[in-house]
Amino acid sequence: EYLKISEAHLKNTVCKVENIDDIAASFTEPLSCCIRAVKRGNVQKGDSVLIIGLGSIGILMGQAAKAYGAKVIGCDILQDRISLAKKYGFDETILYQSNDTTSELLKKKMKTPTGVDKVILTAGNDSSVDFALKSIRDGGEIVVFASIKSNDKGFANNDIYYRELSIIASYSPSPEDIKESFDLLKSGKIKVENLSEVYPLESLNQALSDFTSNKILKAYITI
Repeated sequence: EYLKISEAHLKNTVCKVENIDDIAASFTEPLSCCIRAVKRGNVQKGDSVLIIGLGSIGILMGQAAKAYGAKVIGCDILQDRISLAKKYGFDETILYQSNDTTSELLKKKMKTPTGVDKVILTAGNDSSVDFALKSIRDGGEIVVFASIKSNDKGFANNDIYYRELSIIASYSPSPEDIKESFDLLKSGKIKVENLSEVYPLESLNQALSDFTSNKILKAYITI
């Protein structure tokens, strides 16, 4: 089967896969979205950055923030994902318990009594919004990189106003982000080994089941 793509797509969004394996190359688009989020959050060298949610995107996001010089802490409700983040170079990790308990433990670990400089939400649920607010310092920036089930839940106006918080959304990358992503993967500066589980096409249903039940982080389908 063939897919027709425009000249503009070929020029701006396609990378030639050479000197990099196919599985690593498959992370180009998701990593480019993370790079875009890090840029929109204005992550700077020395910033303390909390990544909430340590699925494959959270692992990529943490590495992207570190590539920009940040000190990164990852948080998740699953211990195996906490262990994985440590393997991928996160400066600190913390197992989520409750908004108050975890935010206080976070501040002690990061030695930031007022809270972290940036929070990037890569997991979407109601409690993650509240946890972000409890963990961010006044004047900090929260990057929203996930949807939540309840469209009524959001950041309280008075929190944003009195604490001078910046709430920024990030969704899709630019061509420059795609190129930067591919270069980081190709150079090995961003690690993706063992993030994907490989399945043949005939096992697609099993791959989907394993993914939705959190048995795996990411499925790579071979044809």
